[in-house]
Amino acid sequence: VRSVQYYPHATDYLPEILEQVGQLVDRGFAYRTDDGSVYYEVAKFPGYGKLSGQKVEALRPGTRLEIDRNKHAPEDFVLWKAATPGEPSWESPWGPGRPGWHIEDTAITARLLGPRYDLHGGGLDLKFPHHEAEIAQAEAATGLAPLVNFWMHAGLVSMGGEKMSKSLGNVYSLTQALDEFGPMVLRFYYLNAHYRSPLEFARGESLEAAREAYARLSLPYRRLRSQWDQEAPERVGEELPEELASASADLVDRLDETLANDFQTREVIAQLFVWGHRVAEWLPKLDRLSSGALATLAAPYRWVEETLGLFEEVEESGSSDLAATVGVAIEARTRARTRGDFAEADRIRDALRAVGIELEDDATGTRWERTGSK
Repeated sequence: VRSVQYYPHATDYLPEILEQVGQLVDRGFAYRTDDGSVYYEVAKFPGYGKLSGQKVEALRPGTRLEIDRNKHAPEDFVLWKAATPGEPSWESPWGPGRPGWHIEDTAITARLLGPRYDLHGGGLDLKFPHHEAEIAQAEAATGLAPLVNFWMHAGLVSMGGEKMSKSLGNVYSLTQALDEFGPMVLRFYYLNAHYRSPLEFARGESLEAAREAYARLSLPYRRLRSQWDQEAPERVGEELPEELASASADLVDRLDETLANDFQTREVIAQLFVWGHRVAEWLPKLDRLSSGALATLAAPYRWVEETLGLFEEVEESGSSDLAATVGVAIEARTRARTRGDFAEADRIRDALRAVGIELEDDATGTRWERTGSK
């Protein structure tokens, strides 16, 4: 994952947190209790529930909300919690205590991003009450709305039908996945599903399938990169038919439109697989094509690379790891043959043949060679 500009810690923003709590008290959206806590009064904010669809009436006693006798109403939530013996605390105008669960987020974003911003992400399980509380806090404190123009709530990863969590002991860490499969396979695995869709994760099967699919997707681009160097002088050669050149440009436009429509990364990948079949028809004669023709064939791959970060290892290594990519496909084919799935084995052979890779089996194993373009 690429680095971001800020890695904020709540304890570094205590002045901003205290300032925002004070604004909410001064504007009449929050109140101090006898023990020195400060609560947000949900009834004062008519827009509460507009993100999740929750109704305040449904949050009355008898629901899952914890009853706190210090609060005016069960749905009110804490902004500043009075100090508890043995827990960290900081001084405030209302007495020693600590920030509530929600206030640090809006205080920090107000400082770093301003009172309104475009995009907010998070898991589906955070939509209520956490993100609902953020909206209530920020819009009441600043008087500006909406806090966020676009919310992107991601589906949760589950294993064996249960949410993946440390408490259940069913966690497979990112470090483990990166060590075993590499960053591009992991990125492909996440992008090959809509971000709001839940992911059912099977440790061996899910990422193995993603590795094999990613190898098929990236192989035509690897072949193109082995012939095309952006830094090299223009190469004279055959040009592509006008229809194919137009199709490449049209596809780039469609990919952009698809991503702009609720970030449909799975559909982007599906369209790129289809483009790979068209590119495969030209792979045997890549060495005869002009650099412009090669760039045209590569344009949709380049767009995905620059926009979603796939294929970065292709850019960095050129053709040097083509053997490793083909090796992944051969391993998958061998496993399919071992379990008697000859249809899958034939499909992998045909997919490799379509991109100019021919397989030959003998008593020692499987060998491969390029056909057409060298």
